[in-house]
Amino acid sequence: MANIEMYGLSWPAGTDPLKIERTFVRGKGYITKAGKRYGLGLYHHVRRMTMLCWPEDDRHRWNDLGLQRICENEITVFLGSSDSNKTYLVSQFVLIDWWAHYENTLWLVSSTEMRGAELRIWGKLKELFNRARARHPWLPGTVLESKHAITTEEISEDGSEARLLTKGLIFIPCKTNNRWLGMGAYAGIKPTRNGRLGHCGDEVSFMERSFLDAYSNWYGKENFKGLLTGNPTDIEDPLCTAAEPVEGWDNWHDSEKTQEWRTKFYGGWAVAFDGRDSPNLDYSPDLPTKFPYLIGRKKLQAVEKTEGKDSPLWWMMCVGKPLPGSSTMKVITRAMCESNKAYDDVVWEGSKTTHVLGLDAAYGGVGGDRCVLFHSEFGLDVDGKNVFACRPPIIVPVSVKNIELAETQIARFCMQYADGMGIGPENFFFDARATLAVEWARLWSPNVNAVDFGGTATKRPVSADEYVWDGDKQSKRLKRCDEHYSKFVSELWHSVRYMIMGQQMRRLPRDVAAEGAKRLWRFTKGSPPRIEVESKVEMKERTKESPDLFDSLATCVEGARRLGFMIENLKETRSTSEAQDNWLEKASEKHKKFIKASQLTYG
Repeated sequence: MANIEMYGLSWPAGTDPLKIERTFVRGKGYITKAGKRYGLGLYHHVRRMTMLCWPEDDRHRWNDLGLQRICENEITVFLGSSDSNKTYLVSQFVLIDWWAHYENTLWLVSSTEMRGAELRIWGKLKELFNRARARHPWLPGTVLESKHAITTEEISEDGSEARLLTKGLIFIPCKTNNRWLGMGAYAGIKPTRNGRLGHCGDEVSFMERSFLDAYSNWYGKENFKGLLTGNPTDIEDPLCTAAEPVEGWDNWHDSEKTQEWRTKFYGGWAVAFDGRDSPNLDYSPDLPTKFPYLIGRKKLQAVEKTEGKDSPLWWMMCVGKPLPGSSTMKVITRAMCESNKAYDDVVWEGSKTTHVLGLDAAYGGVGGDRCVLFHSEFGLDVDGKNVFACRPPIIVPVSVKNIELAETQIARFCMQYADGMGIGPENFFFDARATLAVEWARLWSPNVNAVDFGGTATKRPVSADEYVWDGDKQSKRLKRCDEHYSKFVSELWHSVRYMIMGQQMRRLPRDVAAEGAKRLWRFTKGSPPRIEVESKVEMKERTKESPDLFDSLATCVEGARRLGFMIENLKETRSTSEAQDNWLEKASEKHKKFIKASQLTYG
């Protein structure tokens, strides 16, 4: 049987073409013999391996572009619209690279939580692995479900022969039960002697900012490869941080097409797959959709009609790039916190400080929300400045398995914490809910304070220098909050902003600031337009997070204002709207009506 001739070289008869391509990939795209170099480069042979492993799969220009850029760069960041095939693309490369170097290569694959990853990157890796192995049984590796790993190492499923995994693919969930774990335990991992290390991060926009810190340990190591993917949710999220152009986001301009650029983040390369430039749009709308799994005309038209082209969801889901100017649409930013000393410690002047507790209630994690208790204090620092200092937020345990009502569990925990800290009920503030309000009065005291997030803005002045013309009095007057904000929640969040800008915030936890920096605001329609923060539902859809930490901080700030704390950028702080008065009476009446409506009646 005659030998096989490929790429100018002779191969033994019967050699699997996939093994030939793998040989070139192992040589970074080339083989040198007798001083002559053979091969067509790394990208060509990686692409050929993908075609031989998964011949039934489509090929389109986005996939080809992505593979080429991965082969050319040490770190590649993929932004993109939803349904732009980013997860499939990086999963292909990770498997091809590992199969070519399985003897000495470890790939760390990370995402948010395990459940979601089974539907996304980890599930896709296993599906691709199984399909390729069915066609080419000689490909190395075994899937170990209990270890969330694919490896050639002898590691028993029951753990009796466990050893350090130094080669293979291992999945790392960065969150468990809404608790951030991150990559800290893996940041110091080093490849074995002469070994190779890779990291593939999916859903990067939903990680904590510290997620990127691991790259300081990995970058520069020989044969390191980093891949980061996601849908941009915010210009300051980790994905957009990693993808920031060398010239900065302020100098970046949208072309309405797929774009590429060099990044500040370790000189990486960013590729933004723009949904308005989908490969599906290369074909006539009269024909059936060419690539059903990619974004196409139907989704683009539906989101545009529902959300509008100026909405964050349009830019996240359909464009796949940061919303231009989005940093100016935030109540706070990290830069604002840094420059105004919000993260700094405080040294008190010596007089007694006033302690305040604020609660953002949630029941058993319904909808992913957390029940958060925030403890703060305010007083004069050594410079004689009136400042507000935070303590780390506390997650209130609420269990659906507990026979007690969720309201009772919450009230009991907060009451015990307050008693232990010597904080009276008059210094406790919570977002108003009828059943919870009644429970406070029953278990603790009617002197606790309700903050109605869903209420109307107050009649307090917006600030000391915000004026409007009063036609009735033919004179200027300070603009009221109910004229400036559409809802009380918008006023609450902007009170925190003013406190930070006045350099009165101290010890602000960075995770609280990071959460607050994700919420956007807009102007309402109508005349005159008013400021409105996006709803919790909108934020959760866009970022997969609920602003529970920041809501509890805003509750605390409102409580401090009612107790006499003066925000220097604001004129008057102690007046409250009618919606905040007689809260217990109103809550009790609402609760009675609820009980009455639930009772059986006999005719």
